[in-house]
Amino acid sequence: STGSPKGVMLTHHNARAFVDWSVEQFGLGTTDRLSSHAPWHFDLSILDLFSAAAAGAAVVPVPGRISWFPDELARFAARQRITVWYSVPSAVDVLARGVALPGHAVPALRLVLFAGEVFAPQRLRAAMEALPGVRFANLYGPTETNVCAWHEVLAPPADDTPVPIGRAIANTQLWAERVDGTVAGPGEVGELVVRGATVMRGYWADPERTARSLTPNPRGGLPGDLV
Repeated sequence: STGSPKGVMLTHHNARAFVDWSVEQFGLGTTDRLSSHAPWHFDLSILDLFSAAAAGAAVVPVPGRISWFPDELARFAARQRITVWYSVPSAVDVLARGVALPGHAVPALRLVLFAGEVFAPQRLRAAMEALPGVRFANLYGPTETNVCAWHEVLAPPADDTPVPIGRAIANTQLWAERVDGTVAGPGEVGELVVRGATVMRGYWADPERTARSLTPNPRGGLPGDLV
């Protein structure tokens, strides 16, 4: 987000904490077929690859050449019998636009997960209407935690209110702090702080940035976005 690359060190323990949670939370199993839409250097791929492996599920790489063509993407998802789709919202939107075309149903799809950017409420509403009966959930977290919170969207948004980031995943604690470091109350804006099994080890070859990010908080959390 700053334009300056930084190497985030996520450990096996960090990834496993998320993987174990996701397999249980979403009931992943041997009959599932997970899309692999994100590039493998993007943290969304942790679920695509490792949650699938942990569950004994299949991984279906999505060809880059069709990723942004609604007709081809919907046909691919149907042909490959994809059951779980995970991507940025803009890609979900492309898939949903394709599914909305006549004869482009994706009958095997049971779960759509999205992360990485804000899902415009009107586009989320259109996606849920195009895919009735499919579960939708927002997964949230900075790269430094992969995923730290989630929210299941139970009904299409009725207005333009943004989708909540939700509550902490297992083995994770979240709170918001005021500028003075005290814990913010309900309804207040504060800096999100994350503590738990998914928080990174630090930044590669950058001990100063690591120290600033991981140690200034007396409660031992990782500071993040304003919420």
